[in-house]
This record gives sequence, structure tokens and C-alpha cells, in this order.
Amino acid sequence: MKGAGVLWKPMGPPRFSDGPRENLNAKPGLRVKLLGPSWNLPGIGAAIRLDYGAGKLGPVREVHAGSGYLSQDSLLPILGTVTNPQSLTIRWPGGASTTVPIEADVREVIAKSPENH
Repeated sequence: MKGAGVLWKPMGPPRFSDGPRENLNAKPGLRVKLLGPSWNLPGIGAAIRLDYGAGKLGPVREVHAGSGYLSQDSLLPILGTVTNPQSLTIRWPGGASTTVPIEADVREVIAKSPENH
């Protein structure tokens, strides 16, 4: 419905919005699906990090089961990418590590724990 809007007051003076805005500069990230060992299939506690090559590393993201009262983080983390990453390193609970090569323009990676049979 064109012309419809919403008046809202988050913490300050009232504001008017005529609808959601598109983020024209948004870039898709890299979705990571972890297949952990039989005792931890979603890989909760795993630390994941992108490697862009030439010593450039992305931030470490840890997979959590919950982050606060009545809330939960996604078990499929999406990592923001600056450029095309070359690989993804996963440090699994228990200490094992896996490195997965990433092809250009891939949007999803599935990584299996060495303990996953």
C-alpha cells in the first residue's frame, strides 16, 4: 500500500518511516554448515575462521547454543567476506582442526569433523 507509513519512537523524538529500506551495498556472506561428531552434531563450541591468503585472516566466530535468556544463535553461521576467501579453518571441541578449501563465489560450505563417521 503506497503512502502508508509507521510512526515510531524508539528512544527519542517520534519519527516517521514509509517502509523498509533496501541495503543496496549489502554483500552475501558465506554460510557454514558444521557436521560435528556423534555427541555434538551441530558442532557447538567450534571456532571458525576465514583465511584470505597472504597472512590475512578473518575474525574467529564460535558456534554457541544460546546467548541469553530465551534466545539462541543460529547453528548455521554466516560469515561476512571482504574478498573471496581461500579456506575456512575449524577448531572443533576436543581440539581437532579441519581446513576446508573454498572455491571462488561459493556461498555455502559444509565441514565435517574428523570424528564424524
